[in-house]
Amino acid sequence: MAELLGDYPSLLNSFIEAGYTTRFFSDPISRSHQLLLRHDIDFDCHLAEKLAEIEHEFGLKATYFFLVSSDSYNLLSSKNASSLGRIRNMGHNIGLHFDPTRHKDTESGLKKEIAIMEDNFDLKIDIISLHRPSETYIGNDQPIAGYDHTYRSEFVKKIAYYSDSGGSFKFGHPLDSCEFHQRKSMQLLTHPIWWTLKGYSAQEVMENHITNNHKALQLHISKNCKSYHPKA
Repeated sequence: MAELLGDYPSLLNSFIEAGYTTRFFSDPISRSHQLLLRHDIDFDCHLAEKLAEIEHEFGLKATYFFLVSSDSYNLLSSKNASSLGRIRNMGHNIGLHFDPTRHKDTESGLKKEIAIMEDNFDLKIDIISLHRPSETYIGNDQPIAGYDHTYRSEFVKKIAYYSDSGGSFKFGHPLDSCEFHQRKSMQLLTHPIWWTLKGYSAQEVMENHITNNHKALQLHISKNCKSYHPKA
């Protein structure tokens, strides 16, 4: 992914050398030298753990947002629950990545998903991120069912906001931005899959992810179904 995004440790090191420090969304945010590191986990919890380890080595903190209602992964599986636990133990914050389209009633659905996370992981959710948010949420300062969210104006308008959604920084690389050169605070959203899997395009990365998941599914089924034997 070097052509699209660059190397994640190098990205972090650039912010450190520029004097940035990381903050959580619940912290007071000044207008300069502060970085809100955010990760939306759309596809794979283990890949998120890889980024968390890199950040931990750099002494940085980030907020990791996990999906509860996802067709890509089961957050309550032992493997994924362990990844979440290790990320949390490294000092990172945990939030809910919420998809409003999965529920007829947004507020009721949100409360149910938060209860699932809090009850199963013994944590308190203080911030949510929205999965593929509609324009009505961007810059909207109203809480959702009483919960703070990452698209409030304080996080996307009053400070710079950069996202690698789709595998590229569509509005320019943050390190090339005037905000970075002026050392202004920013929110940086990255998705672990783009930084941890091999591929020279978003298409290649996703194809590799599908191949890896196919192998993992074969192994899972072979362990739980004696009549199934994966082909060599």
